[in-house]
Amino acid sequence: MKRIIFTCMVFLYISFINKALSQINIGFKVWHTTEMTDSCEAHYLFVMSDQYFTKTRYRTDNGGFINSKGGTFKIVGDSIKFFYEFDSEDKTKVGITTTYLYRIKKGELTLASARKKRILSNIDQNSSSPLSGTYLFSGRKEKGGELTRRNTDQPRKTMKILTGNRFQWIAFNTETGEFFGTGGGKFTSENGKYTEIIEFFSRNNSRVGAKLSFDYDKQGEDWHHTGLSSNGDPIYEIWSIRKK
Repeated sequence: MKRIIFTCMVFLYISFINKALSQINIGFKVWHTTEMTDSCEAHYLFVMSDQYFTKTRYRTDNGGFINSKGGTFKIVGDSIKFFYEFDSEDKTKVGITTTYLYRIKKGELTLASARKKRILSNIDQNSSSPLSGTYLFSGRKEKGGELTRRNTDQPRKTMKILTGNRFQWIAFNTETGEFFGTGGGKFTSENGKYTEIIEFFSRNNSRVGAKLSFDYDKQGEDWHHTGLSSNGDPIYEIWSIRKK
């Protein structure tokens, strides 16, 4: 009898550890697959950082943006619950929650709903960087040198997710459901230099492939970001860790 109880306890412990490891490994990652849309082959990126996520599709041939949606997620047992804060195609989807079964095995993530099943591979080569996290745009330095701060609790948000070596920014309004734009790709962060390589950009597809370098400085939970924008204009931005 004692042996049976011990065996059951060991089994439950191993199951708990496996599930815990799965939950740890699912965050700060970018999962990828390709799929056919009505008119083209597309990249499908599933970005996860902290409790935030994005799901984005863009063309494999020229990086042309197709759609993006995202918000917050929560793992419950074998399921992931997604709460949507933005949807580039349908703002009526903002505020809803969807549930997917998930499994991680041999470096692949399986997401399954009643309608669809996807198997995605991890394409994030680094487990983390000094900048890994989810940020909200919180301030800038004006031309006169004055620093102005922005209230990050307002519905109009510009969010940026960084995993190990990939990034995505999104501008949206949680109150109205409006989507204003997004862009993303790969990044490096070494010796105070932050460099982006753009793979998709909803506002200007001609920027795909561009490489932008900035200076950065982490000050507590703030990330100070200076350099030239994609339009060539000088910028000094402040990004703060998102807390809610």
